[in-house]
Amino acid sequence: QDQLVCSHRVSGIMATNYPAGESAVYEAARGPRQPDQSPASGAELHHIHGPIDEKKSLTFDSLQFAPAFPLFWKDRRTSSSRALIACLKYGLPILVGVASGVLIWVMDSAANHLSSLRLTVVLGQFENGTHWGAWIVAVCLAVGITACGSVLTIFWLPSTASGGVPAIIALLNGINLRKDFMLQHMFVKLLGGVLAVGSGLCVGPEAPMVFIGACVGAAAARFVIPISRLMKQPSTAINKDIALRDYVSIGAGCGIAAAFRAPIAGLFFVLEEVASHHERSHILRIFLGGILAMLVTIQLSLLVGEFPVLFSVFTGGTVQSQCDNFYGLGEVLLFFPVIGGFCGVLGATFNAINVAYNKRVRVRWVNRSRFLKCLELFLLATITATWQVALPVLFADETTASTNSVIRGSNSCIRPEIWSQMFSGAIVEQKSTPSPTVEAQVDARLRSESRTFLETFETMVPLPCLFGVMYNPNLCSDAEDFATRKNATPSDVDIWYRCVKMVANATQHMNATLADDFCCGFDSVDELFSGVYYVPCTETPCNASCPLQLGDSFKSLAPPVPQQETAAGSAPPGGQQYSQMASLSLATTGQSLMSLFLRGLPGLFGPAPLLIFFVLYFISAAVTAGAAIPSGLVMPYLLMGAIIGRLFALLYMWLFTIIGVQANSAAHASVQTGFGPCLLDGSTIFSCAVQQLLHAGLVPSDAPFLETGRFFDPGVAAAVGAAAFMNGSSRVTMFVTLTMVEITGDVKLILPVGLACIVSQLVADRIYPGLFHALIDVASMPVLPDDWPEVLTATHRVCDAIEKVDGRFPPVVSCEVVETRGALDAKLASCRHNGFPVVNRAGRTVGIIRRRMIEKEVEAQGIVESHSQINLGRIMEFHDVTIPHTLPLDRAFRLFK
Repeated sequence: QDQLVCSHRVSGIMATNYPAGESAVYEAARGPRQPDQSPASGAELHHIHGPIDEKKSLTFDSLQFAPAFPLFWKDRRTSSSRALIACLKYGLPILVGVASGVLIWVMDSAANHLSSLRLTVVLGQFENGTHWGAWIVAVCLAVGITACGSVLTIFWLPSTASGGVPAIIALLNGINLRKDFMLQHMFVKLLGGVLAVGSGLCVGPEAPMVFIGACVGAAAARFVIPISRLMKQPSTAINKDIALRDYVSIGAGCGIAAAFRAPIAGLFFVLEEVASHHERSHILRIFLGGILAMLVTIQLSLLVGEFPVLFSVFTGGTVQSQCDNFYGLGEVLLFFPVIGGFCGVLGATFNAINVAYNKRVRVRWVNRSRFLKCLELFLLATITATWQVALPVLFADETTASTNSVIRGSNSCIRPEIWSQMFSGAIVEQKSTPSPTVEAQVDARLRSESRTFLETFETMVPLPCLFGVMYNPNLCSDAEDFATRKNATPSDVDIWYRCVKMVANATQHMNATLADDFCCGFDSVDELFSGVYYVPCTETPCNASCPLQLGDSFKSLAPPVPQQETAAGSAPPGGQQYSQMASLSLATTGQSLMSLFLRGLPGLFGPAPLLIFFVLYFISAAVTAGAAIPSGLVMPYLLMGAIIGRLFALLYMWLFTIIGVQANSAAHASVQTGFGPCLLDGSTIFSCAVQQLLHAGLVPSDAPFLETGRFFDPGVAAAVGAAAFMNGSSRVTMFVTLTMVEITGDVKLILPVGLACIVSQLVADRIYPGLFHALIDVASMPVLPDDWPEVLTATHRVCDAIEKVDGRFPPVVSCEVVETRGALDAKLASCRHNGFPVVNRAGRTVGIIRRRMIEKEVEAQGIVESHSQINLGRIMEFHDVTIPHTLPLDRAFRLFK
């Protein structure tokens, strides 16, 4: 009687001597006892961690994770039964992975198509010149889609609101949420997640995807019991709670693997964040299911023409080896820690805002009424759609994509589809010695610096538009012949004179034969003499700049710009026009992330659009998370962090430009490419033909590509910032690092991302807890914290957490194995305990039984008479854990955690 009898439950210690069954550890976590307090006054200590609603926390039941007598049956299994068990052990995870992959791919595709359709309609209104019409359409679509997505959650299954990750964590840590992982919940999560993302709210689909995988796993767990019975496995060797735990964890890992095409990240998500129970063999099954989920998702994506890697970045190769060297010692010591620390502060601030809003607004007011839930969602949809449309209107400046506007400062690690708009020809991947015929045409000074670049020079050259000058003996000679023919017009002569004059000063030191092979840039003789040509920027006026097409991710609200005449000549049709703000606010989250992750294009976004968009998106995402609609936060995390990373990179470039220091010294060494050495300090790797132009004085020192390698690429910084912000909020360092590597396909990100995430977590832990575990407290689920609170000393005992009555411990309320209905009613009414020790006639503890189990048994048997007997031995738990009341509380915490 002087001992505490507790059930072995990960979610807490269900002490029979503590009122209402609240965890003794929770009560102890209210803070250290003051010197003038008695040992029994633990209930008055300050609260540190635990449910915010004690009454609601009492409604949760526990799962039992202790297996019952499995060894006896294991020794009697036949070889055929063992083979069948092995097939089921690894066959069910495969089925879970396949089913999760199909469902999550369907959800992802539907969400992307719905978002694209909504944005197409809104942008169509802008094309018609009706800004008010675009706003009205945007608001109506956002409110209408949100209403459709929330109706099932609000009026049918309220537990499907928000993402569902806290519920998965709670279930895997012992809270009985079995009824919240049914097939109808999966359907609502899928449909609601599609509509939430499609409505334009600042949310993502990833958390519902993980929940869908968990529901598939829970469905698979229901087959374990029937299959085990068919194999004549005794009921004492079957634990449906363990099966539920194992397959929900497999499904959660499959959800991550399918959502991000990242099975390793899915495994670490389960191990690092959601589960505290796992065995070595179970890790293999989680990974197996994740691989199948990823494989199914990739194959389905390939069938519809989608790229399998979620945010694939260009990692270069032997030609553009600058991709392999995108950071130096300065970035490792300065840039990565700074961006990690700043994102840690922002991530913790995001958590604080979200949890405060959930506690003070949603829990206190909104969640009490269905009408208020609907009203909140409609207001959020209206406000979000309003600023998404207003920002591109207020910041209506359009950017014309060209080498001068977006390439300057690049590290030349550029995607082939953009690279091909500036260079022509094939790329030779091997070194070769120059042939005598070609060598004779090259200036002796250039030959002495590099003797292996000439073949590549012939096969890969910049387009005439890039520098406004070209080395082309045939085309330059044809143009000269055309201008000097007998019937040449004065206009032809004048154009050729201007074309030659622009390069004459730079070629005067060359021999006459070589100088005649240079001329201004043009694509054909006909275009040249029609006035369409380029001249280098060593003289003014100039128009050397290649127009670029960036893709559909970049949005424009302005009509096409007509061809413009310049003093240097008419340029061909210009590059793609795009609005920097519209490319952020009127694009899907995936498109915005792809734009921010683009490497080698530092001029894509200016600091002002990025900063303004970040502030509004940050506030909207912090308030929207937790609303009554299935949604997640991973994509918003990545988007906000990518913006911060790109802002830091732009600031980094600006600071080093001001002080005139080259940031990345490693990028200024002599570089060795797959087609020969290019020995020019400050240059980057593109083609030795460009270096010949530079040596000839035909290219200004600040031309595109010639400032590259000095600065940390903003695209890489965006990936680092995305990971750091996500980790600053969620605190899952290894999962985030692996996720960024797998979704980008760039293993070189491990160092920058890992370092930034470590600093981010160290900083954020000092400010505010991680969001997932904070939301568990908001939901009032009785889950123990990960670590013992540091403010509590080792002097606390279990008895300090037990509320005393008149300075004495209350008597233990126990039950006998066989009790009458009247006696049970009296015992239940005499206290608020959730657990009761079951004793035999000798007074020895033989098990423990929960209040809810007693109530269910009485209801199931329909016993009304008070003298009717109830056999509690049928429903009690035999695996009770008994500890002395003098046991140090921190040891009890570790035991039951």
